[in-house]
Amino acid sequence: MKKRNLAIVIVLLVSLLVSIGGLTACTTDTETPPQNTEKPSQTKAPEKTEEPPAEPVELSLFSAYGIGNLQEEWYESDPLGRKIEEMSGVKMNYEFPTVTSGDAHDKLSLLLGAGTYPDIIHMDKQDLVKKVIDEKIAISLDELVDQHGPAIKDAYGDILDRIKWDDGKLYFLTTNYGNPSEGENVLPGATGYTFNFRQDLWKELGSPELKTLDDIYDFLVELGEKYPENTDGQNAYPLGGFVQGWQNTMDTLIASAGGYHARYYVDDSGQLSYWVRAPWAKDIISFYNRVHREEIIDPEAFTMDMATWRKEKLGVEKMYAYFGNGWMGRGAEPTYAEKGKEDALMDSIPFSVVTGQTPRVVEENPLGGKRLIVTDNCENPEAAVRWMNTLAELNFEVANGVEGGIWEMKDGKPQLLDEVVKKYQTGSVLDEEWALDTGFAMYKFMAKTQGASEWGTGMILKDDPYALNNTRVIERQEKLIGLTYDVVPFNALNNGINDDLSQILALIDTRMQTELYSAILADTEADSAQEFEKFINDLDSLGLEQLEEFWNDNYQAVK
Repeated sequence: MKKRNLAIVIVLLVSLLVSIGGLTACTTDTETPPQNTEKPSQTKAPEKTEEPPAEPVELSLFSAYGIGNLQEEWYESDPLGRKIEEMSGVKMNYEFPTVTSGDAHDKLSLLLGAGTYPDIIHMDKQDLVKKVIDEKIAISLDELVDQHGPAIKDAYGDILDRIKWDDGKLYFLTTNYGNPSEGENVLPGATGYTFNFRQDLWKELGSPELKTLDDIYDFLVELGEKYPENTDGQNAYPLGGFVQGWQNTMDTLIASAGGYHARYYVDDSGQLSYWVRAPWAKDIISFYNRVHREEIIDPEAFTMDMATWRKEKLGVEKMYAYFGNGWMGRGAEPTYAEKGKEDALMDSIPFSVVTGQTPRVVEENPLGGKRLIVTDNCENPEAAVRWMNTLAELNFEVANGVEGGIWEMKDGKPQLLDEVVKKYQTGSVLDEEWALDTGFAMYKFMAKTQGASEWGTGMILKDDPYALNNTRVIERQEKLIGLTYDVVPFNALNNGINDDLSQILALIDTRMQTELYSAILADTEADSAQEFEKFINDLDSLGLEQLEEFWNDNYQAVK
């Protein structure tokens, strides 16, 4: 197999083990469909999928998402794409963005306005989802799935009933879907909201307990005292971080304190409000203010983006710990290995801001994230559903590529190739040609990644090759057993939001990225508390209470 060192797919091999968006433990602009309150029906797949036509049908698909630097040319030669085409009888013409997803959604809006949209669209922006349904651009898939989607019905099960719109019809299939993890052999597939730290330095300090924020503070102080400089004699901080939307230095503390989604607080009576109302909110601000005043945290943690942080801080040992998802920092591990520091791996551990509280740090979203929608411009919707059915039927390969790429069958089970294991153990990435040669990670927009399939795609099975070939996987993920929560009610909070409330939400998000830092960067503890109080009052003046009332109604309807 050819290797290309400089061109890489920006996905870690660990992505085999986690679900994508955060993965991602980050919020999305995805609208959760209105929930069908009737008892879900149990569906069984017919014994055999229908035969494809003699001549392939050409269809078009626009996706608002791409992977790495690869675009349409992926699908001209990769073996998985050819297999999908042969089995489905559909030659798909793909259009992926060369811009950010936001700009790609803008392009999609223009296509919708002009009526020049393709046969299938792939997106998650909630206003566009509602638009295509309200304007009857999205066609109903109910009969089509019944007739041409046996593998779809088998893979989705009762999820099909749960993602139906408020009129009782099925207008899309969700991607990255699946039931929550269950069973003794299944481990959570995501790292969630955790504290992440150099395990070699932690061991050198006696492996101290890290269950609470006070534990973490003491550990950070000791880190700073013993390792004030990196091996090159440069100044190093115990704690680092970055700001990139809600994947930042703030949201992990908020999530670990509340036990649920990063932006919100649910009290003992089940009422939901914004996180600033929580009794622990002041503790979070106080912690960040303290590590700032004591120069424990890198002063650039509140201004630096994630890519720069990885390159200029983590990979050169200018910081030793961070709050966030574990995968964010593992890209630096090969750099450590090159320096002869094979034990300099980032470990992840759940913790709680509130003493005695069980942290809920791993999101589980059985309904999935992004949407695949067949449009009224599609002249052969049967073929479109047949193509979707093939992707559901080939779920393991959709997630992992064809056999012989990164895995092979041994004793009836898939096993990673030795060369892939070596890359995985060092945290390396797979290069572009690997993806082109195997189909790895190229069609994951249709993979079942949140529930254990036959071979555990998305969840981690303890006896899967991915775990068996690296004991660190089991050790890390076992810490997260019992710490999951259903993210569906939180994803539904903005369903049906009007323009006035949308404006309030936008203003509050802006304030989170600007004014909140006045409290964190204050010169004294008293000033910090005062600035935080001013921040809350400002949010109230913007209309936060109105927004909370709306959120709570949606939350109670879905939970």
